[in-house]
Amino acid sequence: MNQKSVQIVSKRNQNGDAQEEGKTQHFGKTDARYWKPRIFRNRYARDGDQREGLDWCIKISHKGIRETINLRTPNQTAAAQKAADIYKLLMGEGWEAVIAKWMPRAANSPNIATLGEFIASAMAVSDARAITLSDYSRSLRRIVADVSGVGRDDPSRYDGHTGGAEKWREKVDAVPLSVLTPEKLASWRLATLRAVGPNPADQRAAKTSINTTLRLAKSLFAPKILRQLAGLNLPANPFLNVEFFERGSMRYDSKIDVPALVEAAREELSTVPENLEKWKAFVLLLFAGLRRNEADKLRWQSVDFMAGVLHIEDGEFFQAKSEDSKGSVQLDAEVVAMLRAWRVLDPKGEYVLRSNVAAKMATTHRCYRAERTFANLITWLRGKGVAVTNALHVLRKEAGTMVNELHGINAASRFLRHGDIAITSKIYVGQKSRVTVNLGSLLSTPATKANVIEFTQQEPVKVPAVKAAKKRGAVGA
Repeated sequence: MNQKSVQIVSKRNQNGDAQEEGKTQHFGKTDARYWKPRIFRNRYARDGDQREGLDWCIKISHKGIRETINLRTPNQTAAAQKAADIYKLLMGEGWEAVIAKWMPRAANSPNIATLGEFIASAMAVSDARAITLSDYSRSLRRIVADVSGVGRDDPSRYDGHTGGAEKWREKVDAVPLSVLTPEKLASWRLATLRAVGPNPADQRAAKTSINTTLRLAKSLFAPKILRQLAGLNLPANPFLNVEFFERGSMRYDSKIDVPALVEAAREELSTVPENLEKWKAFVLLLFAGLRRNEADKLRWQSVDFMAGVLHIEDGEFFQAKSEDSKGSVQLDAEVVAMLRAWRVLDPKGEYVLRSNVAAKMATTHRCYRAERTFANLITWLRGKGVAVTNALHVLRKEAGTMVNELHGINAASRFLRHGDIAITSKIYVGQKSRVTVNLGSLLSTPATKANVIEFTQQEPVKVPAVKAAKKRGAVGA
């Protein structure tokens, strides 16, 4: 028995002779002749002997996924044609289509009949975080509830204390998974959009929400999950060719007068003892650009006073959003001075933001120690005209915008700890400086120029909070 490796075997022709170098290079990958010298038979061990299967196989890699596929024929010519067909399908429709057609579940495999059984099986083999899987499952249940007629209008489904939420979830989980078909998904997508009415702003928001729900639900049918469920008898993937609405612009449009907002916060929050926690949260979100959960779980041991940085790192009750989210955040000297003053007021505290609520790791929903502080800060921001949906996260976007204005998009991306600069550019950075064609002077006559009021360029402001506080006698407040 020839003991050559699979890689060498796959480069041999039917007679076992090596193809001459460059012999098949002119054949494209959609041509069976390209694949003929690249297919192979799998080897296996039995009773101590190395044996070879009858069917030809192919190894194929695409978008970081590499699979061995049984071509289900001992005929090399037919196998090569099948390999070419698989390649065409893979390029046209992706791994999910290939898995559905060429890697089917065995007929006698355990059958997954209900939505709940599928969710449990998918969660068992996924390496995603528990809270992420909870988001996936919640989105999938939302869609199934709508298409199956279970409905989501029962207010008791929000009641997690007396069991209403659990009963509703059990009802949805009992729905047959087969109810979810491509046709039902397409109908749900359009019906959900039409339900919001003709208002363009409402439709734009609805499209974003629908796309997000579909994308999260589809994640439970990801190839890496389905591959691990290959031993189970699953219905066809309903999300295989699901359509999304055209993605609207996510670019941040800065409408906040940051210097005025900071001045108001200094006057109304930093000088009033009972508002200290709101002031601390405001500073961490705007001046350090932290996410809400990062500010909520920021420990004093993560504050490097000498270097003037905050370290975002995993802890017992905190897991960073991603590996890229971990890192150091450099602070202005004035912010470091405030942190020192706050530490003096709380010398034995574990977390920068004080709260009577114990920290815990989120598993099914996001929970914050300082939820009351954040809620109060949101109310204060609303009173200052910050009317966006996520009033706290907009402070992080403003921080990124200010860094971009001063140091450029690359610095802003590093400051916000994004893994991809495109995210910073498309979503997080607004425009503060005025950009015009500068042709306005051509429209003015000498008589009218005297009546033209020039716009002043708004300069980025660094607020000397500690010095101002000292002047008012309120350091650390």
